[in-house]
Amino acid sequence: MSNHKLTFGKSLLLNRLVSINEVERGLNCNCVCPFEDCNEPLEACKGEIREPYFRHKSRKNCAGAFESQLHLLCKEIIMDNKAVYIPEYKNGHICFVPNLIKFDSIKSETISDGKRPDLVGVFTDSTGNKQELWIEIRCTHQIDEPKNRLIKENNINCLEIDVRLFLKEKIVNKETLSEFLLKMENHREWINCYYRKSDCDRISRIINDIIASNVKMEDIIKQYSDNENLRYELGTILFSLYQTKPNRYDFFLDKETLKYLYSIISDNIGRIDSLSKKGKQRFVSIVQLLYFELIRWDKYENKHYREKTDAYKDCSRKRDEIEKNLLQYASNALDWCRELLPIRK
Repeated sequence: MSNHKLTFGKSLLLNRLVSINEVERGLNCNCVCPFEDCNEPLEACKGEIREPYFRHKSRKNCAGAFESQLHLLCKEIIMDNKAVYIPEYKNGHICFVPNLIKFDSIKSETISDGKRPDLVGVFTDSTGNKQELWIEIRCTHQIDEPKNRLIKENNINCLEIDVRLFLKEKIVNKETLSEFLLKMENHREWINCYYRKSDCDRISRIINDIIASNVKMEDIIKQYSDNENLRYELGTILFSLYQTKPNRYDFFLDKETLKYLYSIISDNIGRIDSLSKKGKQRFVSIVQLLYFELIRWDKYENKHYREKTDAYKDCSRKRDEIEKNLLQYASNALDWCRELLPIRK
């Protein structure tokens, strides 16, 4: 990696990575190589012609410096934000969408169950229970088989994030890396996601109750809108309903229920700002529910998408955008409803 530039060094004063732009020139930077097997003093080269960078005092080409810089910076970004973006999780017809998970606490290089994961975060799941998540940053080798086996045998939640694509870059850009870790779902996978298994069991029971008409969809909307931990699962329930009856082209909302939900949107469009916090949350959930209904009619049913999962992913990507532009979407949804309702069986 002789063409790679070291733009972050380990500060002896702060005991963390610092950018080349944060330090003084030359050896006054008071930094050492981030590669623990090297640990040599660094010089901050900050000339007027070339972009600033760190070099080793001995001028040697340290093979592990760039990878160590990348690895440590990933850990610091996740720890500083106490958050990481997790990929989707599938179990049969139940699928949890990618989302940002926020930690109550997070530690680096903590020995747990005899192993040393890169990061160990603690978060509160949708049922209010504390869960532990191991995070492994992959710069070169993936998790070895003994560690993989220990994770699965002990029901440990573990996420591996593959950052090897950043090794192709000449320098590490912290802003780009932060966006990748905190806003994107790609280049990461679940090694084990044990805590979602109980969620899947719970959602399966709810879906069976809806199908058996033991519970009304309106009641589900209220329950999930009013609970901050459960709110994001509403989309999972809706899409799972689509998957359970693939031969039916109608959804589990009859025409009268649809009219009722659209009337709620129509009646509240002009007074959203005056709604209570709970009222706004329910309003958003109704829009989300109808959006799942309409995206299937408008996209999947009209063959714009080949698979239901494609329509679902498109929906989940747009969900944040919808909530930000709620008034405009609700207005459009009313127009779509007028077109769709007459052709329902």
